[in-house]
Amino acid sequence: MHLANTLVGAVALFAATSSAAFTASCTNCKWIINKAVPAYMGCDCRKNDGSYVGAGIQLGKCFGNNNGNIQPQQNGFFANTCTWGGALGPAAGGALFMPVGCKRIDGSVNSFSYNLAATGTIQNDNGVLKCFGTN
Repeated sequence: MHLANTLVGAVALFAATSSAAFTASCTNCKWIINKAVPAYMGCDCRKNDGSYVGAGIQLGKCFGNNNGNIQPQQNGFFANTCTWGGALGPAAGGALFMPVGCKRIDGSVNSFSYNLAATGTIQNDNGVLKCFGTN
C-alpha cells in the first residue's frame, strides 16, 4: 500500500512538471534585466525529484505581436514591437499576467495584461522552462 501511494505521488509530481502549465510548478517569477536579451523571465521551478532550481526563458522566443495582440509564436520576438515590464502579476487559478503595450498596424498601441499561463505555451520540463520544445 505504501509503495502504491509513493508511485501515485511520483506520477502526479512528474505530470505537474512536464505537461501542466508552468505556473503549477514554478514560483517567484520575475523579469531578469539583461539588455542583450529582452523580455527574459526567471522563476524558481520544481524538478521531477521535488527540488527547486532557478530557470529562465526569453519570452520573445515564445510570443509574437499580431496587430497589437500577443499570441503564441515560435521566435515571434514580441519585444521588438511591444513595451513590456512592470511586475509580473500572479493571480488565482495559476494565471501570471505580463503588462504590455503592443503596436498595431495603424501605429496605435494596445495596452493590456497578457496571461502567460493561459495557452500552455511555456512549460516546465524538469526545472527547465521551454516553449515549442526548446529553451
